[in-house]
Amino acid sequence: MTDSYQYYPIPAALSQKAWAMFKNTRFVRILEPSAGGGHLLKAKPSEHGQRLPIDCIEIDIHKHSTLRDAGFNVVGMDFLQFQSGSVYSHIIMNPPFADGVHHVLKAWEILFDGEIVAIINAETLKNPYSKERQHLLRLIAQHGEVEFLSEMFAGDDAERKTPVEIALVWLQKTSSFEQDILGSILEDLRQDRLSTEDLAGEFHPPHELALPNAFIDNAVLMFNAAVEAARQAVVSEARASRYRAMLGKTLGELNGGGIGSSSGSDDESSSDAVKRILFKRYHDLKNRAWACILRSTQVTSRLSSAAQKRLEADFETVKSLEFTVPNIYGFLQGIIDQQGDIQLAMVCDVFDGAA
Repeated sequence: MTDSYQYYPIPAALSQKAWAMFKNTRFVRILEPSAGGGHLLKAKPSEHGQRLPIDCIEIDIHKHSTLRDAGFNVVGMDFLQFQSGSVYSHIIMNPPFADGVHHVLKAWEILFDGEIVAIINAETLKNPYSKERQHLLRLIAQHGEVEFLSEMFAGDDAERKTPVEIALVWLQKTSSFEQDILGSILEDLRQDRLSTEDLAGEFHPPHELALPNAFIDNAVLMFNAAVEAARQAVVSEARASRYRAMLGKTLGELNGGGIGSSSGSDDESSSDAVKRILFKRYHDLKNRAWACILRSTQVTSRLSSAAQKRLEADFETVKSLEFTVPNIYGFLQGIIDQQGDIQLAMVCDVFDGAA
């Protein structure tokens, strides 16, 4: 399984070098799209003793518990299907070497305003035979820089040794924020227009607990509509705040008799503020959407109170994932697969209560 995922844990020296590439150290929210066991994240800087807000994506589900135990949020499995990039100020990544160019271009696509640091195979840039590699070279020339390094995976601190030469890529994507605040922004939180059939393939509900396709499809559509409405509201509030700041203070404020507003108004319309507010509202909507799915399954009505509490505890990790059709099906299949364990636990609850 390790080879199939091209998993090469990052040596500590390379991790530190990657984090040092960031120019802006005001971390609003960080994404690691190929987290593995969290080796790259171990070198994260401290922020006044506070834990940095870091989200992870990892295709190997067996590593999710390790990432969560380390205090990171797991928000997805397949980064190339991930859409919610507007809330991040920084993306740091060590993608599979064979597919590094697609992962870096995906990060550039979904990021609204922020920095990317990526560790990729140097051959990706030195042999630009594809249009994707050529596109990445243009992005680096226009928006970033690159450093080529040898033997970084061959030292004593490398868990899996390889003599491959790597490229340490830094990119900065800057929105025309003045124009965007006064116009339209955050296009990557657009409504997912794929149909349920496109997303789910040949899936057939294997059990009565699985919800009808139409219900799941509608739930995802409602969620996307709510996210889009929230996006527009955040942008409108930032736009109003920016215009308010342009008008200046009232006479009462100038004379010291009113409530000051100059310091807060700029902050409310800044790129960082938009990201923070949007993440808070997006997180709330995702929590509600996942809870809707849990309430709508028949399993909860059959559980004892103790079993319900156990399921709700497990649900805390599920609701961190993006609210997509494949993830919903995966959640339902997980409930189906665990029904025997749930029923056995309910029997134990009964005997424990009787004792």
